[in-house]
Amino acid sequence: MKLQSVYLTTAADSILDWLLRDALSVLSGRHAANERTPYSTPTQYTSLLIALSTNVVFLYGFVRIGLGNGFNAPLAMMVAAVTLSDTAYVLIGAFEGFSILLGASILLAIYGLFDPAFGTKPSSKLKGRRNVS
Repeated sequence: MKLQSVYLTTAADSILDWLLRDALSVLSGRHAANERTPYSTPTQYTSLLIALSTNVVFLYGFVRIGLGNGFNAPLAMMVAAVTLSDTAYVLIGAFEGFSILLGASILLAIYGLFDPAFGTKPSSKLKGRRNVS
């Protein structure tokens, strides 16, 4: 929602064109003309509340699963992925090249859906404990 809200304040033809021009401006070294109009975008606050609510659910799960087991590499990677996603969300439209950070966070989130352990082997302490409730 925030991405669309920020896009609507630009003069770009499409959202993909806007993201591509933003990424290419950093990679080519030329500044893109990302002039934004001074419109208010109230949906940014709504999408922030949604993002915060998902973080509360993640934090609750992290506290329930992770704090009692000491250091756990898969949980640390999940925290890093959520932190990167939050950072990319907050920085949408804040600087030229934000689309590269946004793309990296999206790719990492998709990878986390298919490999939640992020390539690390789960610890032997957690193998026996598969109880969700």
